[in-house]
Amino acid sequence: MDLINEKVERLLSLPKTEREELFREMAPGDQMACILFAPWEKRHEIIICAPDIAAVLASMPAEELFWTLKAAGPENAVLLLPYMPLEQLQFALDLDLWDRDALRPEKVVAWLLMMLEADPAIFMEWAKWITRQDEALLPCMLRPFIAVQKRPDDMDPQEAQDLLNPFTVDNSYYIGFRQEKLSPLFMNCLNLLVGDAGTYRDVMETILEETSFETLETAYRWRTSRLSDWGIPEYFESLEIFTPPPGGKVRKWNTSRCAGSKPYEELIQPFVPTLYNVERAPAVSEAVSGLAGSPLLEEVLWQWTAAANKLLVAQRTDLDDPSRLREILCDTTSLLNMGLEMERERSHEPREAVLATRVVEDLVRIATSRIMALKKKIGRLIQEGLIPDEMWPLPDEWREALEQMDWRTPALPQQLREEPSLARLAGLEGLIREITAWAKLFQRLIPHWSQWDSCFQWERMNLKDATEFTWPKALLTALVSHRLNGEAGINPVPASRLSEVKKVLSSLPHSTEEEVLPLLEGVLEPAEAKRVAGHLDGFVKDAWGEIKDVPDSSLDGRFMPFMLIDLQA
Repeated sequence: MDLINEKVERLLSLPKTEREELFREMAPGDQMACILFAPWEKRHEIIICAPDIAAVLASMPAEELFWTLKAAGPENAVLLLPYMPLEQLQFALDLDLWDRDALRPEKVVAWLLMMLEADPAIFMEWAKWITRQDEALLPCMLRPFIAVQKRPDDMDPQEAQDLLNPFTVDNSYYIGFRQEKLSPLFMNCLNLLVGDAGTYRDVMETILEETSFETLETAYRWRTSRLSDWGIPEYFESLEIFTPPPGGKVRKWNTSRCAGSKPYEELIQPFVPTLYNVERAPAVSEAVSGLAGSPLLEEVLWQWTAAANKLLVAQRTDLDDPSRLREILCDTTSLLNMGLEMERERSHEPREAVLATRVVEDLVRIATSRIMALKKKIGRLIQEGLIPDEMWPLPDEWREALEQMDWRTPALPQQLREEPSLARLAGLEGLIREITAWAKLFQRLIPHWSQWDSCFQWERMNLKDATEFTWPKALLTALVSHRLNGEAGINPVPASRLSEVKKVLSSLPHSTEEEVLPLLEGVLEPAEAKRVAGHLDGFVKDAWGEIKDVPDSSLDGRFMPFMLIDLQA
């Protein structure tokens, strides 16, 4: 892999002529490896060096080619369009023209412009090819931009020009343009299309005879069928990726079907999943290395691409954002890494054996369903009023952790992108349990956090406002106030008693749990109380460390931000 990356870097650093010479000296396998290992936005610079660009594109995985086009941008994509097989061009259109079951007019315009700029013959060849297979797509693409009228047999063409739409290429169908600024584009398309009279007539008659809904439904059905052949699922089917596998258990697949056979010998994978984030997924990396050269690995990779495609569709990934596309592919590897660890922990089998025998999608699904369950717990805490939507009473590190978890969406939490391990996932689950324990405690403490903004005179306090008063600060304030005055609840500590506060804090680092646990009895479960006391213990030690060396006469409440102090009392 390092050797290929070095070749890619060298290729991209050379002037175009030298790059072409070096590329042509490579074996075909090395050429394709260099293309696939190059950054998406740079691949076109290598592809155009090939002596037979059409052959390179024909052997390139369809999704890898699509991502290359998107990352290269329209100005570079047009350089490749003349060499693309029609099947791959249609694959790109099926992905990019639609938003779920709706055609996107702006995408229609973009692709027509690219085809015409690359070579008008591409549009004509594609139009004839697709109309023979799918009579609805081209009419669907044109309908938002043109209105069609057919001249009656008994109407003279001269009369038709006065009574019907103003533009015609055959004196039979008269066209009006719904958007004047786009009329040159669609005049060009129609002038090309009429070169094949049968195709032109079929398109015009479909627009006239069928309703918009009928043609859209037919086009969508054909599109779904074509994408299914490429391994791209329909949207609602793709949502399965966020649910547990059937029966809640990871299924095994029949590995005997790979014995002595090559079921995918003549097929090209939609993309190469091992290009994306394997270096950050040690369990997957180890398992893939162990299966190298085995026919089982080929089956695993096909299953892996299918799972990734479900995730791409289910996340409604913005195809115009290459960084987000790559992120989803890397997320699939991260989820597979965690699912592999989870199944290995359950079965005690080697990682290689787990990856070789389990349904890859199920491994991804046990990870996604566990993460979704975690996100739902965060949502319930907010929806039930246990923590505010802004999360301001939480310590900064907790709030940042919850924000990184992006609980409102099914996206992979940032923490698990950085370290997609079962240990990290378990750590996040532990954090939510700890936050839940604190939230339950603060439902009982008076005043409730929702009233802090109004019940304290913040102009007298050492903290600016309620957003600086976190739960650990509030609990320490309540604990110190209880030791000083025997008062229950959260009461600001008078600045006149800071020397006494220091004495209280000097004793707490050695007895926080003994001090706190009795107060929490009956409020929290024992395990929850231990979590709260353990966190507070660390907080108290940090607070004590800030003032232990400060003389009593120099204590200043303004510089004691770990609790609430009334500076005027």
